[in-house]
Amino acid sequence: MRHHDRPNGCPSVSVIPVEFDKAKGVKQQERVRLIDFNQPRENRYLVVTQLWVKGEPGFRRPDALLYINGLPPVFIELKNSNVKLKNAFDANITTYEQEIPQLFLTNAFCVLSNAIETRVGSITAEWEHFFNWLL
Repeated sequence: MRHHDRPNGCPSVSVIPVEFDKAKGVKQQERVRLIDFNQPRENRYLVVTQLWVKGEPGFRRPDALLYINGLPPVFIELKNSNVKLKNAFDANITTYEQEIPQLFLTNAFCVLSNAIETRVGSITAEWEHFFNWLL
């Protein structure tokens, strides 16, 4: 892993090289900035809502994604309060996992909420392992 210098001379978080296929199989190389767990303020945070993600059968649009340094470790699915929360699991998470699996390669948490109830789990968890988020 390499470290890059910030203007003040302190080492920044590590970056790693990655290679991926762009459209029509064209290879591209980029660097991915890893998450700095020791100095969270050094990370770049971004919440994106209604982002269209290309999958095999077409495009899907998750409600919200939390990105840290360009990686999406948190997926958020929001429902109306009159919709049972399990519907977010049955109709959305399982479909997204099948149709846009690349979104979940770096996933740590899936958050489901209908404004009355909120549950958190992982993409590999069954419904009974999504636990209530207590505030």
